[in-house]
Amino acid sequence: MKKIIGLTIAILAIIGLVVGGTLAYFTDTETSTDNTFTAGTIDIDVNGENPWEGEGYFTIEDMKPCAVELIDFTITNVGENEVDVWKHLDVTGFNTGITVYPDPSSGPVSSEPEYLAEGAVYDPVTLTWDDTYFSAIDDISQVINYDLTVDGVVIIDETDDVQMADIDCCWIYLGVIQPGASMEVTQSYHMQGDTGNEYQGDVVEFTIELFAQQTVGCPPPPGTECDLYGKPFLDYIDIDSTSSMSAHNAWGWFPDPGVGNYGLRDGGSSIAMIGGDDDGGGTCDMDENDATFEMNACAETANNLVIRHLDGSANDSFDIYVDGVYVTNYVGGTIPGEVWVTTTFPLGAQAFTGQATIRLVITGNYPWPSCLTYGQGAVNWAYITK
Repeated sequence: MKKIIGLTIAILAIIGLVVGGTLAYFTDTETSTDNTFTAGTIDIDVNGENPWEGEGYFTIEDMKPCAVELIDFTITNVGENEVDVWKHLDVTGFNTGITVYPDPSSGPVSSEPEYLAEGAVYDPVTLTWDDTYFSAIDDISQVINYDLTVDGVVIIDETDDVQMADIDCCWIYLGVIQPGASMEVTQSYHMQGDTGNEYQGDVVEFTIELFAQQTVGCPPPPGTECDLYGKPFLDYIDIDSTSSMSAHNAWGWFPDPGVGNYGLRDGGSSIAMIGGDDDGGGTCDMDENDATFEMNACAETANNLVIRHLDGSANDSFDIYVDGVYVTNYVGGTIPGEVWVTTTFPLGAQAFTGQATIRLVITGNYPWPSCLTYGQGAVNWAYITK
C-alpha cells in the first residue's frame, strides 16, 4: 500500500511540472494567398442595343377600330447569370391630338364627329357651335386592348379583354433568361371595334421599361406586379443550364448526349436525365438512378412542385423526395410515343419554407438496356409554387 501511494505522488509531481512548464503540440499550417471575390454581372440588351435607344421606338399612327398593331422586341441576356425579367408600361400622358376643328388654328378637337361625340351642338340656323356641354374624352388607353406572347407562350390572351389602362404602372413577369440566351416578346395593341368618334385623333403616350434581376437570393419584384401577371413561381430551375444548375446545387444529372429523339427535346430545349452514367464510369450503376437540386421558397411556403418531363411507352416512372422524405411518385409508360408533360405534385406534409433538396429517383426498369447511351428519365425544368 505504501508503494502505491508513493507512485501516485510521483505521477502528480510530474503532471505538476508539465502544467507549470511550456506546452508543445504537433501542428501543421496551410496558407491560401491571393484570394478574391469577383461580382457577377446582370445585363440585358434589347434588339441588339445596350443601352436600349428606346425614345420614340414605337410610334403607331392612324389607329382605327379593329386595327391591330404589333410591337416586337428581342431581349438577350449578355450577363453571366440567369435573370428574371419583367416589363412595365407607364401611360405618361394623353391628349386630343391635332386641334383643327372647328377652328383650324386653335380648335379643341381633331374632327367634326369628335366634337359632336364629346357634347358640342351645332345650330344649322346660326351656323355656330354651342360647346356648353362639351367635355373632352381623350384617354384612348381605355379602348386599346393588349395581349402579350413570350417565346410563343401566351401570357395575356386577346380574350382576356385587358386594356392598356389595366396594366398601367404595374409589372408583368416575362420569364427567366439564361446567360447568352434570348427571349422573343410580341405585344399586340388593337383598338376595340366599338370605339366611338370621341376618340378620333386622340393620342396616348407611354413608356416601356424592362427590368432584369438575379434569380437567387430571394430578391423582391421591382414593384407592384399586375394582377394575374406577376411571377408565377417561387423558384425555378432550368435543367442542363450550367448557370441554373449551379445556382441550385444540382447533382447527379446525366447530360444530354446529343443523340436520340427525346420527344424532339421539348422544342429544342436543353434537357438532362435523372438516371445515367453521370460519373463517367462506363456503366449505369444502381447508385446513379437519382438526381437532386435545391429549391428556395424564401419566406413563402412551397406547396407544389411542378416538373416538365418526358413520358412515353418506356417506363419513365420516378419517386420524389423532399429533404430525404418520400412525397409521391409519377407512374409513366402509359403514353404512346415520346411526349413532354407538365405534372404538378402537391407536397402535402413536406411543404417547406426556405430551402429544401428535391431528389428524383428512377423506379421503372432501371437501368434499361440503352441507359449508357441515352440515360433515363428526361427533365426540362422544374419550379415550386405556393
